[in-house]
Order: sequence, then structure tokens, then C-alpha cells
Amino acid sequence: MKLTLIGAGGVRTPLAVAATLRRAQRIGLEELCLMDVDAERLRTFGALSHQVGSRAGSPVRITLTTDAHIALEGDTLRHYDLPHWR
Repeated sequence: MKLTLIGAGGVRTPLAVAATLRRAQRIGLEELCLMDVDAERLRTFGALSHQVGSRAGSPVRITLTTDAHIALEGDTLRHYDLPHWR
């Protein structure tokens, strides 16, 4: 199964990734797609998320994209994190 986290360029993303990876086997998660329109923030928090996955020894593939069509392609679950006004 693929889960897409939309709005993944934020400080809470690595925490959400860690919590999701702890439950990955139970929910049959194979891919966690992180999507955000801000490529720089996505790279930053995506790198931290990859470290979280590595340290957890998780087999879940973590992918990054700024393209909503790619993010939602073939996903089963979606989580929307609507940002607060900055």
C-alpha cells in the first residue's frame, strides 16, 4: 500500500514519518510518498525523513515529489496537512 502525505515540507513531517513507520507492517505499507509544493523545504524534511527510516531499519520506500499527480498516483491513503498561514 502507498500512503501520501501532502504538505510534507514542515517540521512535523519527520515525527509523522516515524509514527507511520512504526505501524507500517501492521497496515501493509510499502511506500510513503512525501509531497509539498516547496521543493527546498521538501528536500530538507525529506532528508530528515530518510534518516528516520534508515535508523528504524524500515523497508518502506520513502519518495519525494512536488507533483500532486505523481503523489496521488496509485495511493491508497492520503493525509492532508494544511499549513497555517505563514
